Amino acid sequence: MLLARTQMLGTQTGVLDEVALEEWSAPIVARWDDGSVAAAPKKFEYGTSKGPTTIDDPSLGTGVDSETFVAIRDLVDFKGRWDPKEAQTAFEVTSFGKDDSSFIFASPIPPIPPKYDPLYVPEFVVVLSISKDDALRRVVTDLGETIDSQVKNLVIFTSIAGIVGILVIILVIFASASYLTKPLRWCEMVAREIVNNFGSEKDTDIDFEHKIRCVYSPKTELDALTEQFTKMIKRFSRSGTAKRADVAQIEVRNEFRLCKEFSDLYNSREDENFPFSYNREGAKKEAEEGVFGGKLKLNRGRNVHNHEKSASEATSYPTPTEFQTTVWASPLFWSIGTFIVLPLFVFSLIISVVVLTQISTFPELLEPVKEDFISLYDNYLYSSTALRASLASSLTEAVARDLHVISRYATWLFFGALNTTDSTVDMVGGAEECKSTPTGETCGWLKEQPCDCSWGWYKEGEACTNYDERNSRPLKQLHMASQRDDAWPDGTRNYTGIPFPTSPEATNWWTELSEMPGSSTSIVSDDNYGSSFQRAKTASAMAGVLIPFYNVLLDTSPPGLPGVPFLALMFEADGMVIGFSGCTPFSTVSPFWSSSETNGAAELQPQLCPLRKHGYDPRCRKWYDDGKKEAFVSGLHITSPYVFAGFDDVVAQTGTSSMVNLRTKEYIGQILLDFLPLSLIAMLESGTTLPKDGVSILITPDSNAVVGPGLSRKEADVSIKQLMLQSDDCISEPLAASCVQFDAIVEKMSDGRSGSDTFTRSTSTGQKETVRISYAPVSVKSFRAIDSSNFASGVEQDSNLIYSVALAAPEEPMLEPFHSVRDKTEADVTTGIIVISVLLVLALLLLVNFAYRVTKSLITSVLHLLNGKCTIPNRWF
Repeated sequence: MLLARTQMLGTQTGVLDEVALEEWSAPIVARWDDGSVAAAPKKFEYGTSKGPTTIDDPSLGTGVDSETFVAIRDLVDFKGRWDPKEAQTAFEVTSFGKDDSSFIFASPIPPIPPKYDPLYVPEFVVVLSISKDDALRRVVTDLGETIDSQVKNLVIFTSIAGIVGILVIILVIFASASYLTKPLRWCEMVAREIVNNFGSEKDTDIDFEHKIRCVYSPKTELDALTEQFTKMIKRFSRSGTAKRADVAQIEVRNEFRLCKEFSDLYNSREDENFPFSYNREGAKKEAEEGVFGGKLKLNRGRNVHNHEKSASEATSYPTPTEFQTTVWASPLFWSIGTFIVLPLFVFSLIISVVVLTQISTFPELLEPVKEDFISLYDNYLYSSTALRASLASSLTEAVARDLHVISRYATWLFFGALNTTDSTVDMVGGAEECKSTPTGETCGWLKEQPCDCSWGWYKEGEACTNYDERNSRPLKQLHMASQRDDAWPDGTRNYTGIPFPTSPEATNWWTELSEMPGSSTSIVSDDNYGSSFQRAKTASAMAGVLIPFYNVLLDTSPPGLPGVPFLALMFEADGMVIGFSGCTPFSTVSPFWSSSETNGAAELQPQLCPLRKHGYDPRCRKWYDDGKKEAFVSGLHITSPYVFAGFDDVVAQTGTSSMVNLRTKEYIGQILLDFLPLSLIAMLESGTTLPKDGVSILITPDSNAVVGPGLSRKEADVSIKQLMLQSDDCISEPLAASCVQFDAIVEKMSDGRSGSDTFTRSTSTGQKETVRISYAPVSVKSFRAIDSSNFASGVEQDSNLIYSVALAAPEEPMLEPFHSVRDKTEADVTTGIIVISVLLVLALLLLVNFAYRVTKSLITSVLHLLNGKCTIPNRWF
């Protein structure tokens, strides 16, 4: 017992280390009565070598002092009448921290039962101390850093996008402006050269020809202006100032109208002393006609005698009326709008869209926070699972421990490590006496048997006696059931003859040890299990072990469920069963058991239990066969829940330990302990707080459910897949994604692995939902004697996977608080985007208006130059 307790505490310590939430929280297990520490993480340097310590030890640093521990114990008065739901809620919501530096939570062990039990008293308490500063600061800091990092990246991105956009805009404007103003720069360069070289011979190198731009470039007023400028200066100067030697060859009509005012000056040309002679005869003739004051036609002859080019050959330039006078019709206006304003508008719009797009993705910045939240929740879910797996191991190890003690004592007896006498402890039958009892009635023989009401486990309607004034325990006797049919002289039964009994009345059972094979001196056996008599005689000595164990189990189990607990020895040679089950001997229902397709006995042992044969034989039960296969492997086997033989409304489990001698490889049978893990079931069904639609799961290594959603206590051999994937058809579609994902998880659980996973499944409405699940193995240690014939021999230790516990919860309800924050953030971001978009539209409109005004002022000046009297006529030169 001490060894088992030490092993259990060592296991708990390892689990506490596993589920401790980093450095800022760790659970400690202490005894409820005195606060002595039973298990603690290694970081507390707690160990039995340092002597016992209590939960209020300051060196543990939990923040729990004596007053806090008293407050924990006084939170619920388990000595008086208490309400299970209120008690559970009190421990869930109460923090025992005295100041703001830490949270302190407590949870009693075993868990508070779902129904009021006046005998319930916690044995241990798990105390979890969480530092507020470390825990909350760590979580808040991590989440804050994640958000700050994302916001920083957003600011950097938008800043870079803005800077790059502005640079691109500047380059585009510079390139466009340079291209559009190139003609003006050429005009300015030529004019500067002419002015700077006026009166010198240096103007011979001036390029007076304007190079035509790309043929695909738009034609604007600047091109016309350039042409006019080219026309003006192309004959103005080429090889010397004022072009002295190169007179223009084009005759221009003189429209001079001031003849009367200048007549004297004009007539003076007739003076013989006039230094110039311009067509004197023509002038003389007009003078003779005396037409002064009339229409005087002057210069009828040519003033230029060395004419080289006629007026008809002169280049024709557009007249002022060819240019439009409105800004909107101006090619230059549209060119500036296309090459400068439009890129400015487009790039500004692009930058705005990019920035707004990044801002619109701000809710996505919550995704890392969501992942952190899910990670924290997975840690919580796994920690809860691991703690429950540890508790389940502790509860189940009690079964393994009891089986080990019983099997150790039994094998010492059967294999000779303990000497036995020739005396026999009295046992009772009941199978032969009750086989003819009509269905629904109580066997008369059973009514005559002593039955103290304190023994429990009697069927409803059966009478019991209150032995208040005297002790009834000496009245307890072991029960025996052993079939007579087809027995060999030594009692061995390894086949069933024909005809075989097909009704309870047709079965035959041994009633007295003296009648059993091997009781006479004609059959001599050197061991304690060579005949049915020897096996029964040796097994009767187990009364001093089986009945006390029954009493202990009865004190810790709820009444009212017949057949549980049940302690018995089952023998391989003849199928004999010897054990104790309180006021309801298992032997009285043994004749009524029959081999059927439902229990699979005929398929398992067709020679012993053909179909429809009556008479209980443990060798035809699957749990016995599975335990036998483990006889020389681990020796311990615990079944999935199944319907008990003879009790159609009782579903429980069976634990078996093999009676073997490892040294000689002898196998004589199984020791059986029936149990119903009510504490474990209650802990998972009602003692676990889960999010909305969350479920607790407990399965055996063959994936049969012990606890699951919608599982009835009266259902057996139910696969966990049936319970978890009720809306998915995994039978006709075994390769469906949901089925494959869940199969992989169940495989890990059946292999004894731990971890967290997700899978998808269909809901009742046909939608898909993601489910998060954490799982951990429930393993127990078992011990086997190396040499059962030697009282001083040691034991071998094995670890046995008994269950796998899991907590599962749909992801969507779990994320509802996060979705609320996300929806609010999206609403705020949408509002911000609308406001920014309105401001950007107004800014762009102002930009367009400003660009229009600047362009208009420029175009107006150019049009004024072109449409005024600045156009150079052809005849000027």
